[in-house]
Amino acid sequence: PVTYEVIEYFGGTFQIFMVILTIMFSGELVWRARDFRMSNILDSLPVPNWVFYVSKLTGLMFMQVILLGIIMVCGIIVQLFNGYSNFEILLYVQYLFGFRILDLWMLAIVAIFVQTLVNNKFLGYFIVALFYFWNSTFAIIVLKSNLLVFTSDPGILYSDMNRFGHAVFPYFIFKAYWGAFTLCLAALSSMLWARGSEFSLKLRFADARNKANKPSWLVFTLGLMIFIGCGSYIYFNTNVTNKFKTDFQQEEEQAAYERTFKKYEKTPQPKITDVLLNVDLYPEKLGLHASGSYTLKNKSTKPIDSVHVIMRSSIKINTMQFSRPAQLLLNDSDYGYRIYKLSQTLQPGDTLSLAFNVDMITKGFKQNFTGLSTPVYNGTFVNNNGFLPAIGYDSRIELSDNNQRKKHKLGYRRTANPISDTEAYERNLFVPDADFITFEATVSTVPDQIAVAPGYLQREWTENGRRYFHYKMDSKIMNFYSFLSARYTVKKEMWNNISLEIYYQKGHEYNLHRMFNGFKKSLQYYSTNFSAYQHKQVRILEFPRYSSFAQSFPNTIPFSEGIGFIANVDDSSKENVDYPFYVTAHEVAHQWFAHQVIGADVEGSNMLSESLAQYGAIMVLEKEYGEERLRKFLHIEMDKYLTGRSNDAEKEKPLAYVDAGQGYILYQKGGIIMHALNKYLGEDSMNHAVKRFIDRYAFQGPPYPTTLDFVSAVRLSTPDSLQYFITDAFQKITIYDNKVDSVKANKSGNGYVVDLTLESKKFYADTSGKETLAPSDDYIEIGIFKSKSTLLRIDKYKLKGGVNRLSIPVNEKPYKVVIDPRMLLIDKKLDDNEMKFDDKEKADKKPVI
Repeated sequence: PVTYEVIEYFGGTFQIFMVILTIMFSGELVWRARDFRMSNILDSLPVPNWVFYVSKLTGLMFMQVILLGIIMVCGIIVQLFNGYSNFEILLYVQYLFGFRILDLWMLAIVAIFVQTLVNNKFLGYFIVALFYFWNSTFAIIVLKSNLLVFTSDPGILYSDMNRFGHAVFPYFIFKAYWGAFTLCLAALSSMLWARGSEFSLKLRFADARNKANKPSWLVFTLGLMIFIGCGSYIYFNTNVTNKFKTDFQQEEEQAAYERTFKKYEKTPQPKITDVLLNVDLYPEKLGLHASGSYTLKNKSTKPIDSVHVIMRSSIKINTMQFSRPAQLLLNDSDYGYRIYKLSQTLQPGDTLSLAFNVDMITKGFKQNFTGLSTPVYNGTFVNNNGFLPAIGYDSRIELSDNNQRKKHKLGYRRTANPISDTEAYERNLFVPDADFITFEATVSTVPDQIAVAPGYLQREWTENGRRYFHYKMDSKIMNFYSFLSARYTVKKEMWNNISLEIYYQKGHEYNLHRMFNGFKKSLQYYSTNFSAYQHKQVRILEFPRYSSFAQSFPNTIPFSEGIGFIANVDDSSKENVDYPFYVTAHEVAHQWFAHQVIGADVEGSNMLSESLAQYGAIMVLEKEYGEERLRKFLHIEMDKYLTGRSNDAEKEKPLAYVDAGQGYILYQKGGIIMHALNKYLGEDSMNHAVKRFIDRYAFQGPPYPTTLDFVSAVRLSTPDSLQYFITDAFQKITIYDNKVDSVKANKSGNGYVVDLTLESKKFYADTSGKETLAPSDDYIEIGIFKSKSTLLRIDKYKLKGGVNRLSIPVNEKPYKVVIDPRMLLIDKKLDDNEMKFDDKEKADKKPVI
């Protein structure tokens, strides 16, 4: 329970109550005197309107302060009872009374303004409640801009690494803008305050011209000037300096990119083979400078007469120079697309170099919080796709959603190239402009931070107030790499001559031992069963919680502070999953699945990285924590898959043809299927199949493998009796509906004989979700437990579709029977897969009426 988590939880939970109380008490405060028929007496007092108004507004605001104070006290109590003592009182004050209070105060002003205008308290309640509902839900969808949505701002998110960071200034500029607007409303409320028995707005507007209201008019004028001034400044930053685009405009830009440049998709282009970089990070300026060179090689069979270079339009290009004369034929700054005509064609096998010098410059601020898209004060995490040039037309920029494509009058687009498209085998899934490359980079940052890039540190030095780090990779890697910089604390351990390193925020030591354990156990399992680890080190680097994920780059794993670093794992519970350990194992697995073997740019290839990484992590998790805890994990994964397939707007595809966006198939179903193969084929056979696949395709350039190649490798390790399962698992959408109908245990000698009646059904689903009953004669595991979680025996039985009856001898008194206890099969309903013997006895003892 770190402080920011507690604040966000309680702040979100109590938000609606604070809003309701604000709306209710605004009416009570304004109407109390009239409700008790004391208004005429009070209104006759010789005091100006603003005294009445300010007193009631102050009371309402003070109530909100008290409510936030209660949140603070409750948060500290919760932390205390959870054994956490780092209360961070200053952070409570900043978060609650520096940020959250502003929106509540502005709501209070609006609520009193409405109650001042209307002549019915309950009508005022209704108007304010309706306004709040509209403003918090639909306003941004309809109005698009934060300049038009009351109290709206770019967003604020606290990080232990970056604190409130670069979000503070734009946040308070927007609050000054809307605060000035509510100041105008406050001045109007004071001038229009109802006194006496006459509540007509016409008369109150006439009274507002009195000299007695001159101070209120001055306040109104001041508020209006600040409102216009801040609004103009915000508009300049969000629409001129940084051009704000609505979702539709962004879609139209992608559509225009496709219409304009799609014709170049098949134009032969050289591929990047060598990368040499100098990257200077400027956290205090939220920017960077990069220079370097690519070696480009014509790997096609045709001569190349022009090179197409894509650079994000937000990146400033200082220079871009080829090693041979080239003329700039096209420079489309809107889409960052350039075409250089070579004076001499690049023949097959020939190379040339491209030198570049670019800047990422942050000017002003944008309408929405930018998170990790640029360097930040502390905790920079950027990758090469964000600021370095790419070669050739990139189809990944196109609109992929066919509903959006229809809206922009584009034709239907397959979510991926068909697996039969052999031309696409020449490109890998992740980076179409390169195969495996050599990599070297020098990265600089501010003196109190450590900068990290993939590779091994060759040298570190300080020069001209900057801290430099020179990294070089000794083996070829994918053209996908990252740069990070932060005030890190570093912890290192050695394992089998491999350096294990974690770069983390001081104070986040909670789970470092779990991550190191994840390093060791996963490296041990993968190196023993798959292939040798290709690097001499592996590093985890923490980055701010603006996104919650971990990502694997060559020997480098950026890991969000919002997940494993603050996880509270209860080892005493067999229900909990040690997810810092598990996520570490998953990301280390990517050093094999993606960074050793990468699939072709066709459908299904994401399975070769994500599903196989899931398999590796599941096996490491099982070795470390046993089958009992793994069953809990697989149960969660099964639920996620079944929920995902019911909510998917796209058509579900078999695992071998899965789309990149179908995470519930790639991760959840893929992990379950791979684990099932391990149990059906045997661990050695399954791992031998994976090893065979890696040995054949590791570090291989084009043609790249597909899922069909992996399936073929698995089939070689599969006996004829289980070939049906390979087809069902990879090439069909297979769903089971298994059920225990009855169980009975009869004493037999020193043991028992368990009589079971089971029902098994198998369905094949099409891409629309329609299920068809399929004939089945499948191997399905039956587990007999002697307690809630302890297995007595488990065996595979060949069950035909329909009702099956079995008699199974056991040595001890059974507790329950479970079909598919290890969750090897995708079952649409897990609740009826088991039955306790005492449940059956109770059912047999129903009272007779």
